[in-house]
Amino acid sequence: MPKNAESSYSIMDIWNHQFIESHPIFEPLAGYVTQWGSEDWPRLPCLQQLLTAAGIKNAAGLPLRLISQELDGTNHISHNIAHDHDMLSYEQRLYVYGELLFRANNWHDLLNVLTWLRFPHAKAALNARHYWAMIWYAEQSPARSQRGRVRDTLTLFDESGVVVWSADASLLDQIRYFQWIELFWMHRQQTMNELQLMAFGHALYEKALAPYVGMTGHSRLIQVSPAFMCLPLARQRAQIAVVLAAQLRNQQLWRHPYELAPLPVLGLPGWWDGNNNLHFYQDTRYFRPGRRSVATNHLATI
Repeated sequence: MPKNAESSYSIMDIWNHQFIESHPIFEPLAGYVTQWGSEDWPRLPCLQQLLTAAGIKNAAGLPLRLISQELDGTNHISHNIAHDHDMLSYEQRLYVYGELLFRANNWHDLLNVLTWLRFPHAKAALNARHYWAMIWYAEQSPARSQRGRVRDTLTLFDESGVVVWSADASLLDQIRYFQWIELFWMHRQQTMNELQLMAFGHALYEKALAPYVGMTGHSRLIQVSPAFMCLPLARQRAQIAVVLAAQLRNQQLWRHPYELAPLPVLGLPGWWDGNNNLHFYQDTRYFRPGRRSVATNHLATI
């Protein structure tokens, strides 16, 4: 069963080689974790080898290279990078040079690498959208912040995003309309059988190391065909990852955080030890009522 907030290890500095088994959210990442040893944190060369073997590239076609933040002041010199290299932002370095900054013994950065391995095309597309949005904002108003709503939306999904799909539009609408008791309790068996979820955000994965009530994902909702739901789960996930990457390349999408539907993920059956009673779902501090129109939530169909 998932661990609760009284987890026996700190998510900040203690390695736990069994973290994949600690919560159902980690299941999509399981295949990559088996490729390193279990005694200590996986080291940068090991992770780089996985990225290289998988042929992971950014949207500009450059191989992804992990750059240790501890050594970053010196190791870029051998790369013949211009003197203003260190002035580039995280997203700029990732797009222009294919450099992914990485901190050793750090859950957040390790899980980011794992999501690059799991969603290479979606992560590359997301980085490209960040880069070109920065260029656009700089040209429009050089003196103002280069964030804007597009980048806020991309960051929100990169950190805490989930993809949710079902052939039953009513289940997706229950998310859009904040109908948590209906989704998680009244239609509990249907939700278990007919709704699928795959986490994308590496910060959400990090929170799942020691889950707590309040943990919320921001979801992209996709309505699929009944035939799609009959496919093996691995094939569903693979095709959803392709759809997600295509969506992230679509300039008409990801323009406002309201496109993402909040989802209190610990309400999912089996995702929290205490969610097997109605009282849990009546706590409106976690299962909040809707505060806005769902018209802005984007619902894709495949």
